[in-house]
Amino acid sequence: VCLASCRCPGTRYVILARVALGTPFYTREACKSMSRPPAFIGQDTRLYDCVVARRGQMRGHWKGHQDHHEFVIFKQEQAYPAYIVRYSV
Repeated sequence: VCLASCRCPGTRYVILARVALGTPFYTREACKSMSRPPAFIGQDTRLYDCVVARRGQMRGHWKGHQDHHEFVIFKQEQAYPAYIVRYSV
């Protein structure tokens, strides 16, 4: 198994996408079982458009912290794969 940060020789691919985030819900805890974005407080029918995990302390994360910003969308229509970048290591 080759981790993303390894230096194993070979071809790599990166997908650069345009993503419509809308109104994000920011979290500081792992949301492993979330299948849809949470509702606005006091508005059960209105949902956030995505979930954003910021860098830093993260309850429930296996390392206890998040190394990078993570953006989670729940509708495929929110993302458009604009480019595929191929490179060799």
